[in-house]
Amino acid sequence: MRLLRIIAYWLDHSPLARLWQLAKWRVKYLIGRVPDFATQIRQPHRLILRDIVLGLKPASVLEIGCGMGPNLFLLWQADHGLTLTGMDPSRVAIDGAGAEMRQREASSIGLEVGAADQLCCLPDSSADVVLADAVLMYIPPDLIAKTLAEMLRVSRFGVVLSTWHFDGSVDKGPEAVQTVHYDEETWVYDYRRLLATTPAIKVEISPYPADVWRDKRWNRYGAIVMIQHDR
Repeated sequence: MRLLRIIAYWLDHSPLARLWQLAKWRVKYLIGRVPDFATQIRQPHRLILRDIVLGLKPASVLEIGCGMGPNLFLLWQADHGLTLTGMDPSRVAIDGAGAEMRQREASSIGLEVGAADQLCCLPDSSADVVLADAVLMYIPPDLIAKTLAEMLRVSRFGVVLSTWHFDGSVDKGPEAVQTVHYDEETWVYDYRRLLATTPAIKVEISPYPADVWRDKRWNRYGAIVMIQHDR
């Protein structure tokens, strides 16, 4: 067992980390550890996210790390006129999302394989709002700033994140914490610090209500981070 943990740790921190993460997601999907679509759309945080995104009055939304597409489906239900696109690094997830959308006559939702840290192929302001739900805690510290910058670049109005946020401002020293390494594969960031030097934006961070999550990590760190262009 110790050897297996050592191998898993090495894979999480090696050049093969992305392939390893995708392989783990595929196994979870195939053995049923990823909740089915009907369960996912009933998760209470999704309606909160939907209303925040719709409050920005977008004509188009791009979701990064869309999984099987529950957030996109709820947005489509609320407004069939939205141009909706989902990206996910897992082909299994995208194929599953496509099947779910066709079954629910929501096939106008665009779906493609792609990752949060690989947005360079998208043009500036290509979507009014960029959404990411439970994605950025998997982006390591050496990529998080670039990932946020790219999400802002491709958004016209701004970015909405459902993520873990740590208020590092409790440490007033020059080495104030901006990252917590939660476990082998997830990080908690102080988004105010990460975005402090980004020009022409407004940042609002709202913790989730206490009754939304059963998971201890989300209860402690869960928040909605809204980053709007100030222009």
